[in-house]
Amino acid sequence: MYKRNLVTAFAMFFCMVTLMPAQTTLLPKGSVWHYHAADSLPASNWNTTAYNSSSWSSGPAELGYGDGDEATVIPSGPTGEHYWTSYYRTTFDYTPGSYDSVRISLKRDDGAVVYFNGTELYRSNMADGDVYYDTPAASRQDGEAEKLFYDSVYSLSVLQSGTNLVAVEIHQYNQASSDVSFNMEIVAFGPTSIKKDNCISEGPLFGNVLFNPFNPAITIIFSIPIAGHTALALYNAEGKIVAEPVKGFLNSGRQQVHFNCAYLNSGIYFYKLAAREKIMAGKMVLIKK
Repeated sequence: MYKRNLVTAFAMFFCMVTLMPAQTTLLPKGSVWHYHAADSLPASNWNTTAYNSSSWSSGPAELGYGDGDEATVIPSGPTGEHYWTSYYRTTFDYTPGSYDSVRISLKRDDGAVVYFNGTELYRSNMADGDVYYDTPAASRQDGEAEKLFYDSVYSLSVLQSGTNLVAVEIHQYNQASSDVSFNMEIVAFGPTSIKKDNCISEGPLFGNVLFNPFNPAITIIFSIPIAGHTALALYNAEGKIVAEPVKGFLNSGRQQVHFNCAYLNSGIYFYKLAAREKIMAGKMVLIKK
């Protein structure tokens, strides 16, 4: 049975609208990366701390070619036979503090594999299985999809105190693709800071949560000031999306969404609400008895 304490857990999640996590940018967009763009894999251990990439070229993000908005233009290879994959490495420092999660915002065209300290962390628009230099992305990215930053949230266990290595490989959908795009931001979040300037609306974003303790469905009531694409996603502690109660175009004003949480286990979850260019993120605790 769902006890009354579940009401509190979700009410905290959806009503702490002005309580934004304390945050520190560990790796800003536009950071300098070493990159390798050629017709082969640089080395089998290219994504580890043992590898020395000092001989690679370097430059600030956005890195890529073909769109005209790159800060650093990388080699593309012959027309019609562009390089399948380009490789990127950089480091950032992390000092443990009052943080409990890390958000990775990735701009990639077409697909990407992300590694932290030599270990694969996640994939974006890439199929499962072994990845090689000529492994294609899962799908072509065109139009607005090329401009988006895709967010993933993880627990701090993916970081180590001190210097961290992040390595990324960007894969084309095919060799005829006319462009490549890559940029990344890494932000550590804590639970307690108030940052109204990052809220999507100046007033309360989430207005109410209606819940029946004998029914695992809840009704989420919130408002957005400007019409546009809106997405609300829940992530587990491993950074995987477990629910997307909202994803699509919404008109401005009051919104009402029904969400069934029966299949979620008790535990810690992270949420992200995005509307237009504003993002709100934080942590929630779900308790079921």
